[in-house]
Amino acid sequence: MSEATPTYITFTAGVTADSVQRLLAAVDAAATAAPQVHLLFASPGGNINSGLTAYHLLRAMPTELVTYNAGSVASIAVIMYLAGVRRYVARRAKFLTHGSAWTFTTPLQEKQLRQYLAAAVADNALMAGVIADQTRINYEDAHALLASEHVKNAECAVADGFAHEIRDPAIPQGARTVIIA
Repeated sequence: MSEATPTYITFTAGVTADSVQRLLAAVDAAATAAPQVHLLFASPGGNINSGLTAYHLLRAMPTELVTYNAGSVASIAVIMYLAGVRRYVARRAKFLTHGSAWTFTTPLQEKQLRQYLAAAVADNALMAGVIADQTRINYEDAHALLASEHVKNAECAVADGFAHEIRDPAIPQGARTVIIA
């Protein structure tokens, strides 16, 4: 019996409901063809709700998900990357972590500001929990990490448990490829 053709999915999109839907559909299709899916991330991040949903649904997929930081993984995309059972980081790659941020274009009342603050606090707690669950960083330190914008290079990412190993992505000849941009 021959080995299944591996699938490599490259995710360079911002994190939105649409891009996460396309990602999950691609992983689902690949998982039916092979027991392992490779997911290469280079994403600036985006919507926290969509990213948290992606993290949980990627973890639930019936496949071994191998994730790679293929250059720069930022914001909520870091949380999505942490869904990998095995995680690699390219030698010249970085992670950017920060807490929940909001941009307002219209005036807000006090009640609305309190609602946004409560949502930001909840989002930060959820993201800190994922970081604590998937890395060598405890919850309190993960929460502190999110309180300030922080950049990790490949060596720091391995030391802190974000990645298991420094390994540049290499897509083998004949592999299936899917690009989500």
